[in-house]
Parts: sequence; structure tokens; C-alpha cells
Amino acid sequence: MRLTRLGILAATLALFLSSAAAQTSQLAASSSALDANYVTIDKGLTGMTWDGKEFIASYGISNVPLINVSLDGQKVTPFAPKFVGKDECYAAVSQGKAGFPAGYLYVNLDPSVYQIDPTGNSVTVFSTPPGSSRIAYVAFDTVGTWGYALFALDDNGLLWSIKSDGTAKVIGDLSVFANEQSSRLGLKPEGIAVAPQTFGAFAGYLFVTLEGAGRILAIAPNDTKVMPVAMMPGEEPERVLQIPAASDLYAAEFDTGARVRIPAANFTNYVGSLLVITEGENEPFGSFTVLQPTGSGITMTRIGNVTGRPHYEGASFVPATASATGTQSMSTSSTGPAGSVITPVLAGGAALLVAVVVLVVFFISRRGGKSL
Repeated sequence: MRLTRLGILAATLALFLSSAAAQTSQLAASSSALDANYVTIDKGLTGMTWDGKEFIASYGISNVPLINVSLDGQKVTPFAPKFVGKDECYAAVSQGKAGFPAGYLYVNLDPSVYQIDPTGNSVTVFSTPPGSSRIAYVAFDTVGTWGYALFALDDNGLLWSIKSDGTAKVIGDLSVFANEQSSRLGLKPEGIAVAPQTFGAFAGYLFVTLEGAGRILAIAPNDTKVMPVAMMPGEEPERVLQIPAASDLYAAEFDTGARVRIPAANFTNYVGSLLVITEGENEPFGSFTVLQPTGSGITMTRIGNVTGRPHYEGASFVPATASATGTQSMSTSSTGPAGSVITPVLAGGAALLVAVVVLVVFFISRRGGKSL
């Protein structure tokens, strides 16, 4: 494994809020009084899943409701009011394969996974896997090498695959990968993604991130042998995602309640790879690192750091063609010396910026390498 880290380029990337409505870090709002047509959020934005039309998001800690958020952020409304979550809640959207009904949502809460129909009217317990304590994250196999199963991760380290009838099978116990870092922070298994079929020797493998342990693990299709493939000492790998073509990345900032958008141009050279996002809560920066197969190993390429403890949580790629008029975007031709500010512009000629959040990302060149 090689971690490429040489040559900080004199360039910065503006990460900005996704909409004029959210540009004061306010998608957001009070969980005590939900208006039927409008929600504001000042902090606690966590889950953020794109369902093809809008985001299904969650926010808060003690009482965690679900909300619909339009792409441009102009419309934020309650969703599935019968569901009241706790801690961090994430939604996985069914593609309609392997017996899972299309468009249904699967959301973690305490020891169970809940099923919610696309209208939000039906909320039922779908599965309570054996040995579960608090399920921390759920995601579907979107590739097919795992039978399009639903995966669930628990704080205690257990990992399950779940069939459409709710039957859960233990794939592995990831607590064996605890280390000194996780003894301080907790294991925090919080990321799941299946690598595409083009991912070299790791095609179709299941990748899992252990935020508290700073580890990235991989499991061969339909196997139970878990192998460590990368370490990020001192960092907290929160999310792992496939990088699709021509898609913008949207990430949730927990502390501000803001969405930030990173334009698709930053991922053009990495389509078909995996992206790891670190949280940036306890460490002094959040980071974006690309995983690529190299023979029997994994190469890690750091493409950006964001200083200031951004505290990223949920993240989703959205086709760039879905971007709404008025959504903030960056002029990709704008560059400047390291530490300078690139001012975002509004797409579609919108006239007013309420506020602009600009975060500095230092791009790292791929010259040379360092073995872990």
C-alpha cells in the first residue's frame, strides 16, 4: 500500500453550501416544533441520502426526525413523521432488487433497521439482527456481488447482510480490529461500500471503515474473512463511497447544519475508484482520499484536506445534470496561491448570496509515494 503525499500544489478548492437558502449554514432547525411545510436546521445534520429526486436527511441527537431536502435547498419538509430516531440515523434506498421493494427506505435506530415506504406513511421494524446493540450504519450492495443485500454495521463491531425478508446473517466481528486509537475514541464502524467490478483484485469486495480505529477493511464476495487494507493513523475515516461519473459530492456538516458541494470536476480522474471521507471532528482537518487497486494492494491518494474541524457525516454523490438553477457552484478555472480564497459563483445567474462559506482544500500531487 502506498500513501501518496508529496508536493502540495498552489491551488485551493472552495467548498460551499448547496443552496441560497442554506448559505447561512441553515438548512436547519428546531426539533421541538416541526412546521408541516418548512424546517430550518442550525446544527446536527447527519444522514443525507440522494433518492434520485431529493435528499432524505436526518438531524439532531436526542430526537432525530427525517426530512426531505430539495437539491437546491429551497424546500425542506418533514418526512415519515411516525419515525423518531436517536443518535445518528442513516437511510439506504432500495433499487428494487433481490426482493426489496423499489424506493423503500431502510433506516437504523437502536438495535433495529426500520422500513419506510416512499410516501413516509408506513414505518415498521424490518430487522433486529442477532447480537445487535446499536446499529450505526446501513447501505445496500449496489453492484450485485453480494446479492444486492442490505448491510448493517453495529457499534459493537458486528456486520450483517440482510435479505428482503429481514433475515440477518453475521458476516464478521470487526471488534478484533480495535487498537489504541479506538480505545480512546471507540470503534465507530460507520462506512460501507461495495467496490465496482472494475476494481482490480478487489472487484466486488465489501469495504468498511472503522472511524475510531482509523482502519479500512475489505471482505471478498460472500466470504467472512476480513482483511485490513489501509490505515489512516490519527484520522477518523467516516464514509466510503463509489465515485461515479459526472457527479457532484454533497456532504453534511454536523456542527453547522450545512451541506457543502464539491463539483464533479474534482473526481474526473478517479471515476470507478472509492472515496474515503474523514470526519474532521477530533482531528484538526477533514480529508478526501481516493482508494485504487494496485496489484494485490490498495493505493491511497490524498486529494484534499479541509482545515477547521468540519465534522462531516452523511455524504452522497448526485449526477451533475441534476443540479438546480441557483445552486452554488465553483468556477473550475479559478485558481490562486496556496491559502488564497476562490469566490464561489451562483449557477443560473442568481443575483444574491446571503453568505458564502469557503473552505480551503490543498490538493496533493501523485509524485512519488510512501509505503505503509
